[in-house]
Order: sequence, then C-alpha cells, then structure tokens
Amino acid sequence: MDYIGLFLGFVSGCIASAIVSLVWYKIFVPKIKFADTICKYDSMHEDEVYTYKVKFRNTGKRDIFEMYLYCTLFMPDLLMKDSVQIAELNVSYDFRPLFKKRKEKNNMNPDGLIRICFNDSDMMSEFARPIYPKKIRDKAEKKQLTLEDLLTITSTSYLKFYIIAHDRFTGSKKIFESPSYTSGNVKKGLYKSGELYVVS
Repeated sequence: MDYIGLFLGFVSGCIASAIVSLVWYKIFVPKIKFADTICKYDSMHEDEVYTYKVKFRNTGKRDIFEMYLYCTLFMPDLLMKDSVQIAELNVSYDFRPLFKKRKEKNNMNPDGLIRICFNDSDMMSEFARPIYPKKIRDKAEKKQLTLEDLLTITSTSYLKFYIIAHDRFTGSKKIFESPSYTSGNVKKGLYKSGELYVVS
C-alpha cells in the first residue's frame, strides 16, 4: 500500500478544503459597517422619552438576502465583581427584503436602520427587576427609561448589535458585530442622508 501517496492525498484534500472554506466564508459573504454613533431624537410615542437608532451599511459587493438582528446590553460587575450581567433589548429594523450592495455615489441604495424599542412592555419588565438600581426600576415602572440610563447602570456598561447576514446567491452567512457603544456614543440628532454620522 502506498502510504506516502495516501498521506499526500490527505494533506492535499485538507488544503483544498481550507481554500474552498476561505473563499466561501470570506469572499462570498456581505460586508457590513456600523455607524460609530447612535442617534436619538424626541419620541412621538407616549411610552418612551426618546427614539434611538443605529445605522449600518452594506459596504461589500455582495447582495444581502436575509438578516437577523440582536441587541445586547452588557453590565459588568452588576451583581458581583468580575461577572457580566446581560440583557437582550428588543429591536425593530428597516431594510428592503433584498438589501443590495451600494452602487455609485449618485445612485445609492438606502442604509439600514435598527431601532431600540423602549416602548416594549417586556423590556420595561426586565428593568423593573430588583437586580437593578432603584433609579432604573422606578424609571422602568414609569416608562421613562432612556438608553443613557441603561448605559450607566454600571460604570463600564456598553451596548452591542449583532447582524447575521446571508448572501443572496450562495446563502453563505456571516455574523457582524458592532462597536461597543457607551453613553458617550449617543448623540441627539439624525443621521446625515447617505452618511454614517449624526448631525444635530
């Protein structure tokens, strides 16, 4: 039996598989960029003080067919030292069913927007729990919570968004992670049209 040939064949197969995986999961997937700032403006809804949104953009050459979005609040040292309490925040989002890649500057597809749903009853129930400071519980019961309140529950609290995006043609998926947003990343105003920054 040709053991050397078998070994070389095995090694060649592993290398070929690694190359295919690299191409499939690194090239045939969308690319997403998040804005560095979360915008806020006075809410029209009676159950929330402000409306908060974060903008994102498909910066790659691949079309996005389907997306799933998650928003997580991290609160280090809330219950005990060196531990991290998390809370999943409810979000809604706005993008076309086929979120295409951006084209020329004068013919751009719309960017995506994720909205944090502060008027959600489940979210208010979460922050009315006794593990949170009294100020947070009181505001949750009165439906007066703001994102800045949540981001100051601990001195190191931060927020992250996650997007699972699928490529239109191959179905390949990739998880995109936003920067860590703190209270300093929240700015009152709206996103400038076609840009990823907030103007007052």
